Amino acid sequence: TKNEKGDSLLLLEGISLLSVLTGENKKVERPDPLFWHWVGHRAVREGNLKVVWEKRGKSWELYDLSRNRTETRNLAKDQEAKAAELVKKWITWARMTGVKF
Repeated sequence: TKNEKGDSLLLLEGISLLSVLTGENKKVERPDPLFWHWVGHRAVREGNLKVVWEKRGKSWELYDLSRNRTETRNLAKDQEAKAAELVKKWITWARMTGVKF
């Protein structure tokens, strides 16, 4: 897809929330990870796991939101491979979308 100048555009990512908003469903399953970047903070959530980079800490932290919704128990050292996998996904997404990091 291109804009009026001929520049390539990224396709919109995401899923429809309409069924939840209309009350047809109580929740929506998210088949793909959710990525974000905001003022130096980075994160990716996949299922119950969320890896987070806080610019003041300058390191990635891993949380299992099904057991620790308030993100107080960092699992990054206990689950290094999973944390690294999610970080790699975030970096791939950031490069694809032009995020400067």
